Amino acid sequence: MTCGIASGSTIRNPVSMEIFVTDDDGAGAITSVQTYLDGAAYWTEYRYKYCFPSGDGPCDTINLSLGTHTIRAVATDTGGHTGECSTTFTVVNS
Repeated sequence: MTCGIASGSTIRNPVSMEIFVTDDDGAGAITSVQTYLDGAAYWTEYRYKYCFPSGDGPCDTINLSLGTHTIRAVATDTGGHTGECSTTFTVVNS
């Protein structure tokens, strides 16, 4: 599982990130991807394309406050197995 923004990146608003998920253990298809922003549950996607903040075509965008943020995504498959990715980045003035 890969978060689409490299950790340590410096980015500008608006923020958008695709989450790349594969079921490497072969236990079943991905059923959901829960995203967290700075430790708080933010959004759950139930079908591909998995995005932060949301979206099923192109990923939607969000304006975040300036400073450092962490996005964590947790995928769950039909077998109940989970995998996750996390990325920390800094938002600066555009």
